[in-house]
Amino acid sequence: DAYIRIEKEFPGCCLIANNLEEWEKYLRELQENPTLYKDLSQKGLEVAKKFSLSSVTQKWISLFKELNKIDIIIPTYNNTEYLKLCINSIKKNTKLLYNIIVSDAGNNIETWNFYKTLSNIKILGEQDKRLNFSEACNIAIKNSNSKYFAILNSDVIVSKDWDQNIIKKFETNSNLAICGVLSNCDRG
Repeated sequence: DAYIRIEKEFPGCCLIANNLEEWEKYLRELQENPTLYKDLSQKGLEVAKKFSLSSVTQKWISLFKELNKIDIIIPTYNNTEYLKLCINSIKKNTKLLYNIIVSDAGNNIETWNFYKTLSNIKILGEQDKRLNFSEACNIAIKNSNSKYFAILNSDVIVSKDWDQNIIKKFETNSNLAICGVLSNCDRG
């Protein structure tokens, strides 16, 4: 079945025999016709490239980028109580498929102990290795695998539909490279 589907997508890349007589006929043709053999080999190599490890890997990465629409990056420094509230609000109010990436900027043992209670959250950084805000963000951005990422300070509480509203802006404006929201205090 796989060969039939491949032959439909890449005509002339393979010979498909339905019985032993056809199999024997195709083998003879290949022996007697070097041009057919060469053409079939070249087309087969082209198809094989489409199914190479790197090609298949790229397809999976693209699929995951589509499935996980957004990576939520949280740089944090000794703010455990706010970080807990931030993560809880993300879990409660985020509808799209997402990943949380916490980028540690040199937190104390209390925060690292809190990390141990988390599941399905990527933690980057090292205890007591101090990073500035930009360094913590850049490390997390490099580890992002989704189509979009959002950087949230650890004291942010997200509201209902926050993720969908941001992504909607990106998907309706192809010239948009960065998008942010106003906080409650900015709105007055």
